[in-house]
Amino acid sequence: MKKITHVVFSATFCTILATVANIALRPVHFVAMAVASLLPNIDHFTPIERSFGRRTITHSLLGFCVVAIVALPLVFFKAGSLYFIVLVSIAGHLLIDCVNKEGVCLFYPSLSRAVLPKNEQYRIKRGSKTETVLLWVTVGILLITLPINQAGLRPALHHLVRTQQSAVTDYLSFSGA
Repeated sequence: MKKITHVVFSATFCTILATVANIALRPVHFVAMAVASLLPNIDHFTPIERSFGRRTITHSLLGFCVVAIVALPLVFFKAGSLYFIVLVSIAGHLLIDCVNKEGVCLFYPSLSRAVLPKNEQYRIKRGSKTETVLLWVTVGILLITLPINQAGLRPALHHLVRTQQSAVTDYLSFSGA
C-alpha cells in the first residue's frame, strides 16, 4: 500500500478505537499515528530487508511485540493513550498490508503469508484504482468519526437520538449534579 493509505487507514482505525475507548485525540496523537503507521516499512530503508526479506520481521507479531516493549515506557510517563495509539497504528498497518496482494509474514519466522481475503483476485494491488477507492472511503469514515471522537461517543449518540432522557443525562453530566 502507499504511504498515504497506511497513514489514513491507521488514523481511521485509531480514531474509531479511541472513540470507543473514550480517548479524545490531540494533535500529538495524530503525529504518533503517522509515524507509527509507517514504522513497519522501516525494512525498506535499512539492512533489515537484505537480512530478513521484505515484509517479514517488521510486519510480524514478533516485530509488533518488540515495538510494544520498546514503547512501554510511555505508560510509565503517563502517556498511556499515546502507547495505545502507537500500537493500534502499527496493527492498522499490518491489517491493511494483509489485504495487499503480497500479504505479510505475520507469524515470522514462518514465511507463510497472512492475507485477506484468501482469494488473490479480491486483494488490492498497490497503486491500483481499488487502493484509491479504499483511500477515499477511509477518508470519508475518518471525517465522520473524528467529530464523534472529539465530542465523545455518548454525547454524540445523545445528540443523534435527541430524546428527553439523553438531554437530561447530558445536562446533569455537564452541570456536575
